[in-house]
Amino acid sequence: MSAVSDRIDTLIDDYLSGKLRFMHFWTSFMDCWADPELTDRDQEAYAEAYDVVYMGSAGPVAAHDATLGLLTEPEVQARLRAFRKRSPTTPPG
Repeated sequence: MSAVSDRIDTLIDDYLSGKLRFMHFWTSFMDCWADPELTDRDQEAYAEAYDVVYMGSAGPVAAHDATLGLLTEPEVQARLRAFRKRSPTTPPG
């Protein structure tokens, strides 16, 4: 994995531990995703996390938006926790 994937891991962990507010996390994650040093292998490994973050919302989600796949912040957190548990780069603890 690359330095960019390390930054993504740190962002996810910082967000899940409450160190980052959602929109700061969202913007930082998308900046990492757009980094030209993010490899194809990284993109494949983090595609699930990208989908979750991309479809996440900091506020309430209207019923219509939920049917389109928009996720509430608690849903984003739950899915990212599950992703990190399955991720081979999950820190011990």
